[in-house]
Amino acid sequence: MRKGFDRTAALVTGFALLTRAAHLAGYLAGKHSALYYWPVLAAERYRTEAAGLVSGLKVQGGFAFADPAYPYILALSILTGAGAWPVFALQLASSVAIAWMVFRLALTAGSSRIAAVVASLAWSLYAPASFYDLTMLSVTLSTLAVTSIVLLATGPGAGSTGALATSGMLSGMLAGLRPQMLPLALIPLRSGLRRSSVAAVVSAGAVAIPLLLLSWQQNARGGPFSPLASSTGLNLYLGNNPDADGFSPAVPSAGISEDLRRDIHEAAREFAAARGFRTPGEADRFFLSLALDYISAHPGRTAHLMLVKWAAFFGFRPFDSYYEMGRVNRFSPVFNLGPPRWLYICMFAAGLGAFLLEGRHRVVLLAPVVLSLLADILFLHTERYTLPALPAMCAVAAAGLSMTTRAVLAGKARRSALPLAFGAILLLPSILFPVPRIPDCLYYQSLAVRAYQMGEYDLSLELFERSAAASPLGSTVWVLSHYEAARIASALGDADRAHQHEIILESNRSQ
Repeated sequence: MRKGFDRTAALVTGFALLTRAAHLAGYLAGKHSALYYWPVLAAERYRTEAAGLVSGLKVQGGFAFADPAYPYILALSILTGAGAWPVFALQLASSVAIAWMVFRLALTAGSSRIAAVVASLAWSLYAPASFYDLTMLSVTLSTLAVTSIVLLATGPGAGSTGALATSGMLSGMLAGLRPQMLPLALIPLRSGLRRSSVAAVVSAGAVAIPLLLLSWQQNARGGPFSPLASSTGLNLYLGNNPDADGFSPAVPSAGISEDLRRDIHEAAREFAAARGFRTPGEADRFFLSLALDYISAHPGRTAHLMLVKWAAFFGFRPFDSYYEMGRVNRFSPVFNLGPPRWLYICMFAAGLGAFLLEGRHRVVLLAPVVLSLLADILFLHTERYTLPALPAMCAVAAAGLSMTTRAVLAGKARRSALPLAFGAILLLPSILFPVPRIPDCLYYQSLAVRAYQMGEYDLSLELFERSAAASPLGSTVWVLSHYEAARIASALGDADRAHQHEIILESNRSQ
C-alpha cells in the first residue's frame, strides 16, 4: 500500500511538473509574453525596491504594500546575477509542490484516492495559478505557505516540535506575504498549547521571529514598529466608497486612480496629503474614517457590495485588477487546456455540504477559505488574493464528493440532497451578480500602460489608439487613451498624429 501511494504521489507531482514545464516553454516562445507578464505598477515597485536593496540604497518610509517581504525575496534573487529568474524557478517549484500537497490534503480530509488525484490534477491545470508563477507577485509563495500550514496541521507529524516550528514560522511570514492569512498562526499556537508548555513556547517563538524581523525592518525605514503595512484603512475605503463596485480599486470622484506614473497607493497618498494627512499612519486613519462613515451612512449599499463580492468569490469567471484573468488563455496557448473556473467552484460547492457533515479536519481545511472570503467581502475581490485558498478548496471538494458518491452507492441518495442544496444556495448570488467581463477598451488600455512601462512606446501608442477606438465616445477611458496617445506621439516626434488626437479631444470638449 505504501508503494502504491508513492507511485500515485509521483504521478500527480510529475503531471504538475509537466504543466509548469509546458507553461515555461510557452512563455519563452511566446511573441507577446513580455507584454502579458510584465510587472504592473505595483509589481514594478517591488522590483525597484529590490534593486535598491541590492545596490545598498536605504529604502525610506514604511511598507507601502501589504506584502512587504516580497521585495526582499526578489533582492536575494537579483544578488545571484540572474535577475528574477531564481524567484520564478522557486515559484514554479512551489506550484509543483502544492500539487502534491493537494493530493495529501484530500486523502487526509476523507477523499478517495481517485478523487484526490483529480483534485491535484485540477490544481495543476488551473490557468491563473500557473500564470502567477511567472509574475513578480507573491501569490504562489503565499499559496505554498498557506497550504503547508494546513498540511502540517493535519498530516502524520502534526503536533511534533518540527511541525509546530515550521508552521509557526510560515504563519509569521504570511504577515509579509498575505496578511489576511495571518490568523492561521492560531493553528500552530493552539496545537502547541494543547501539547505542552515547551511546544507552546516553540510555536509562539516561531510565529514571533518573522513578525519581529518585519517590524524591525519597517522601523529602520522610518515607519512604525509593526510587521504590517499601514494600508488597512485605505483598502477598506477602496472597497467601500461612492464609486465602489466590488472589483476596481479606483475612486474617480476623489481622483484616486492609477495612470502611467503612479499606482493606486501613490494616488491615495497624494489625495490624503492634500488634506493635511501626510504620514502613512495619518493617511490610513483618514481613509479608515472615510470608509466607516460611508458604511454607517449607506448600510443598504454596503450590504449590496458585500453580496456582489460574495458572488465574485464564488464567481464563474476569474477577475484580477492587475491582469485580465478572463482572457488568460490568450497569454499562452497552454492555458487553453485548463478547465474553466466555474467547474472548480461547482465542485467545491457540491462537496462542501457533505464535508461539513462528515469530513476530517474541517476547521483547519476551511480556515483559508473563510479568511479569503472575509477579506473579499470587506475589501475588494481579486483572483490573486483568493488563490491561496484554492488548494484547500480542491481538497475539500474531493473529500465531500467522495462522501456523496459513497452515500449514493450505499443506497442513501436522499441523504445527499440537503448538502447539495446547500451548495446550490451558495452559488445563487453568483448567478444573480455575475463577474463582469472587462471591456475591450480597458483591456487594451491596460496593455498600453504595460507597454509604456516596458519602454515599447510605439506599441503603447498603438494600443492606446485601439483603446480609444473601442471606448464609448467621451468616456473616461476614451479621454485618457486619446490624451496619452497624443502625448506619446508628440514625444516620438509624430506631430501630425499627436495633433489628430488633440483635435478629437478639443472637439469633444466643445460639444
